[in-house]
Amino acid sequence: MATLKPPTEESTEREARRYVYDLFSAAAATQAVYTYPAHPLIAQAFEPLGNHHLPLMLDLRSQSWPGWSNKPPNNQLERYVTEEQREALIDYATQSFGLANLVINKGWAGAAKRLKPGLLSTHHLSRAERMLLMEWNDDESHARLMKELPDDYNGEISRHLDKTPTLRSQLETILQHEFEKALPLASFGSHRVMDKIERSAEFGSAAAFDVSLRLLGIVGDLPQDASDSPYPNLLNADGSDFWTKDMPNHERWRLFRRLKVSDFEYVPAKRAWRFLKP
Repeated sequence: MATLKPPTEESTEREARRYVYDLFSAAAATQAVYTYPAHPLIAQAFEPLGNHHLPLMLDLRSQSWPGWSNKPPNNQLERYVTEEQREALIDYATQSFGLANLVINKGWAGAAKRLKPGLLSTHHLSRAERMLLMEWNDDESHARLMKELPDDYNGEISRHLDKTPTLRSQLETILQHEFEKALPLASFGSHRVMDKIERSAEFGSAAAFDVSLRLLGIVGDLPQDASDSPYPNLLNADGSDFWTKDMPNHERWRLFRRLKVSDFEYVPAKRAWRFLKP
């Protein structure tokens, strides 16, 4: 990176883009973005862009930058964005999770509501669009997010909607329906199906929890990665987190083979099943 020529305020867009290309290539190809001692140098290398070519950084941020989300260059944009770039940033907000997050962190979610009509009518929501709707947190946003539940594979939407008591009954019904549709397709290696089983179990379905217990009881004998299994929220008898229990996997799988739904009680306030035995 020391061989790169940083762009100045007088540099053309073409020169600035070439600098970005060389910078990204060097940072990614050398794995510098994953090396802590190199982070200050990467942050420094982005300063000419932030100071003189911020629109270019906004344009590029719609794509994936190398590195972790909380490390350079991913965490550099917020340093340079000011009120002057608010509307431009909002224009880009739906293109990446990072930009949507930046809009919210800057306190501009209210101004970003001008994007709502498009988000409400779109066929499928990106993670950035979901994030904005969750931040607005109004009836229209809730209704649109409900429609997205079949694709809520990490539980982000269901956990958000669960915070509104009036939505919980509808939420449980939809998740149960998704479980029933997914059950005939259940197989290890299908993250989406396993996630539907796990989510329905977390929201009180005894049938989904029973399937989860059965799957966890046989996963130890299978060659597939155990991460493909459903992992519903479980509590020990004392209310502590079951999954942090110091138990080797090969012992845990044998334990599950002996367990039944009747060995647990559902705790709605925790969206979890509590193990009744000490």
